[in-house]
Amino acid sequence: MLFDRLEDSFSSGSHTITMSTPLPSSAVGCGAIYSPSGSSQQPRAAPVAHFASLPNDGIGNDVLAKSHPVIPTSGRLLAANSNYIAYAVKKGLVRVIDRHTAAKTLLRGHGDQTRIVDAAFFGTEGTAQRKEGISALWNQLCSNAATSNDGGGGNAPLHSPPAAAADVLATVGGMKDSACVLIWRIKRGANDDELEAEKLFELRYPHATRIVWHPFNPNRFLLLTRTYGEEEWGNSQRSVASIVETSRLKTTLKVGHALCECGDDKVLNGASQFFVSTKENTGANDVSWSHVKDARHVITGHDDGKIRLWDLTKNDGSSVTCVHELDVISGMEESQDKRVTRVLFLSQYESVDSKETITPPFVVGTNSNQTITLWSGFPSNGDAPQRLRVFRLGDTDPTSFVSVEMCPSPYRPPVPSSNPAIPSSFLLLAERKKGCLHALHIDTEWKKDTSSVAVKGFDYVPL
Repeated sequence: MLFDRLEDSFSSGSHTITMSTPLPSSAVGCGAIYSPSGSSQQPRAAPVAHFASLPNDGIGNDVLAKSHPVIPTSGRLLAANSNYIAYAVKKGLVRVIDRHTAAKTLLRGHGDQTRIVDAAFFGTEGTAQRKEGISALWNQLCSNAATSNDGGGGNAPLHSPPAAAADVLATVGGMKDSACVLIWRIKRGANDDELEAEKLFELRYPHATRIVWHPFNPNRFLLLTRTYGEEEWGNSQRSVASIVETSRLKTTLKVGHALCECGDDKVLNGASQFFVSTKENTGANDVSWSHVKDARHVITGHDDGKIRLWDLTKNDGSSVTCVHELDVISGMEESQDKRVTRVLFLSQYESVDSKETITPPFVVGTNSNQTITLWSGFPSNGDAPQRLRVFRLGDTDPTSFVSVEMCPSPYRPPVPSSNPAIPSSFLLLAERKKGCLHALHIDTEWKKDTSSVAVKGFDYVPL
């Protein structure tokens, strides 16, 4: 494979990325512009399957879509793990396919005016699969490390990888959907050609637009929420997200599954809210857990060009405390869309500097996710994190929204010093209008005198 490489140069304490495409015109941060049309011919891939979903407009309700503007959203219309693929189709339906047997089923529960705005399997946020895909690489690393550690015998004790992906799926309908959040259990039938699904939980909360599972607790998840018009709130604060613990919600039993009805309430009773001031345009577009180890912090990205860090240990049962606000758009070109449309913690990595941090490094998407910025973790002393790298797609339609997902390195055992291999990850950038996929490689290194891996920046884009 050919690579369009970015080379690092260091002068006066600043990081400058150079590459075959022009340097960015903005003096903010340090970065590079990648122009797909000006690069070498990209390889073509022959599709083996085609899944069709309705456009994700962030609203999801065909009636509301006629009178309200599109909301930028990082919600996914396709969810996958090692066993299943689920994707949204028309009239609020969700198709699920067994990857091993090709058996399929259709999930019915959302309203027929609904366009699904998010879908996610539990157990896929920052975890690895055990039986296939990158797990094969994990097993290879295990084997190599064991052989090296025990002098060639291959019997050294190893850490176990996380459990295989769960069969629990969450789907989020559009605003004002009759059954906005549904949680299902997918299971194989008595015969290999059968696939079944049972509804476990229904949350009728008409403002939910995105769900993000807790890294390891299936009873907890984050819900991002949107409403229209500040006058609807009638006070100085509004909730932009909620942390939901299903056992704390008031539910009733309905045809074999738990039902929680919230009506048209703006606040989800029984959940802890993320409140922000309504004096600015502070609607939230994305949310991310801090770490797969403790999941103590949450980050949200907002319309006002800020990200907000929340400490879940500072939770009085009804609200969570915001411990840091950071303006991530200062100095950006005036023509760029300054809404923060993607926030994502790189939970497998640490910051490259020696400062003690309370969170992993993170990436921020602005300009419809056509601009991706890498930041260091939040320092424990209360200082602001540092902007490390900026990467921007060039020669793209300014109205084209880019979906951003992490393709993580596999979980690995401690690697001995004799093995210099460094876990490698990519950010995948998908242009929705063109149907193009770009892979942005994350530059990493072993942190000095530790077994941890630090992230330095972005170093190449495969062509």
